[in-house]
Amino acid sequence: MGGLLGLSNGGTINSAYATGAISGKSSLVGGLIGQARFYGSINNSYATGAVSAPTAYYVGGLVGQARFVSVNNSYATGAVTGGSATGGLVGYLDTTSVNNSYSTGAVLGRNVGGLIGLITRGNVTNSFWDTVTSGQASSNGGTGKTTAELLTQSTYTGWDFTNIWYVADGPTRPFLRSEYEFTKLVNGALTVNAAAAAANGGVVTAIAALPGNMLPRVLPGLYVSVLDGQINFTNRAGSPNFSSGQFGYTPSVTSPPISLPANPGLRFTPPPMFTQPPAFTTVKDGGIKDPVDMVVQ
Repeated sequence: MGGLLGLSNGGTINSAYATGAISGKSSLVGGLIGQARFYGSINNSYATGAVSAPTAYYVGGLVGQARFVSVNNSYATGAVTGGSATGGLVGYLDTTSVNNSYSTGAVLGRNVGGLIGLITRGNVTNSFWDTVTSGQASSNGGTGKTTAELLTQSTYTGWDFTNIWYVADGPTRPFLRSEYEFTKLVNGALTVNAAAAAANGGVVTAIAALPGNMLPRVLPGLYVSVLDGQINFTNRAGSPNFSSGQFGYTPSVTSPPISLPANPGLRFTPPPMFTQPPAFTTVKDGGIKDPVDMVVQ
């Protein structure tokens, strides 16, 4: 049983994802694929839903059992509960290679591992699990890192952050650049923040506050797209300018706004109007006093 496939028999899976929760009683349960076998591969893919199969064996956040396959540039973030051989990424690994991948979900069961639950033969290279969020200090393959370390690009030695992955140090763990192409908004329109001022000759095409339940395909926070001119994006942590064609993002009022390399799959819609927000009140540390948290102008 899997969020995408129950069985992949020699197939090649590219740029696939599953976000729904998985619950099962039989064995071979995975967030994306239940069982992958016989010289196939899983590439540039991810699963985010919780996986619950407390009486089953071979249970994984991405793949329940991987035999004679390769798993490359993939991740899982959902909590995983299994009976035996349970892992944050793969439950049971047999004659399989795992490269440049990670998991972060809580892992519960018997014979568990933060990344890999059980391994017979195989290689795990440049792959990690979060020792804090998983609740697991060990794994049958991979390297355990703290949450803070996994939010830092330098942790991921050998990963391709030019063509495959993207990370903003501090706010995000790595996510796939293909998610820019495949992410579409669902379940309603963006929330428009009208407390902004159009100035500096710039035109903001949208300001969007995203709900946290859309993680990780679209990270929660404030996004801006600049259609023309220049925009100043100010909060307590910074005040950068963004020019025509750029996309700005900040996850919170305490994180400096950063520039994204591309539109993260959002459908920007111009707000009906802009209103001039109250002026910032300067405090001793030079920050911004409530009620104004951020200003785009």
